Amino acid sequence: MSSVTIKPLRGDDGQLYENLRSFCLQDYRSSEIVFGVRHLHDPAVAVVERLRHEFRVGLVTCLYRGVAPYGVAYRLGAMFINEWFWPGALVGTHVERLRHAFGATNACRRDTLRSIGGFEAVADQLTDDYMLGWLVSGRGVRAVGRLVLYRSLGQPPPWSDTWLVPLRDLVSFVVGILSFLGRTVRWDDEQFRVRRDGRLERRVETGNRQRLA
Repeated sequence: MSSVTIKPLRGDDGQLYENLRSFCLQDYRSSEIVFGVRHLHDPAVAVVERLRHEFRVGLVTCLYRGVAPYGVAYRLGAMFINEWFWPGALVGTHVERLRHAFGATNACRRDTLRSIGGFEAVADQLTDDYMLGWLVSGRGVRAVGRLVLYRSLGQPPPWSDTWLVPLRDLVSFVVGILSFLGRTVRWDDEQFRVRRDGRLERRVETGNRQRLA
């Protein structure tokens, strides 16, 4: 269950910090508190800034959905995202605290990104989105997921697509097995080797041989 609390503020009576902090300790899996003041010179602003530093959110991420414009391949890809990835991601956030990010949309403060080593820290990672959230959460701040549900996502798949379900499961199984048989991936017409730590090494052709760069 999620909650949104709106708190208009004016002045500080000496107990404002303790009172507002109690709202931040609410036992909700997802909650948002919006503070409002008439002007930035209000003494309550300093209290809110203190709370912001105490309850820091390091990164905000957002799930995405697949859209199939045409063709069986596109429809299989969209089914994989919407009917396999989505449920797994949602169950995971209920099993343990979110410590990673989802690829399409992520946001964090400049100083947070700088604290993990900048984009260079994840530039060579195969799963750079996952590692971005993992490194940020390792700094002692939270990664928070935001779910934007589209109406079409909640509708059942059309009956004309039901025959694709066993095909999708078979393709996913075969691809999963094949992924254990090699350590190379191809991206933008370049071949990379995946190291055990998830980092990528570019393969460079020299004559008839290949070497790692």
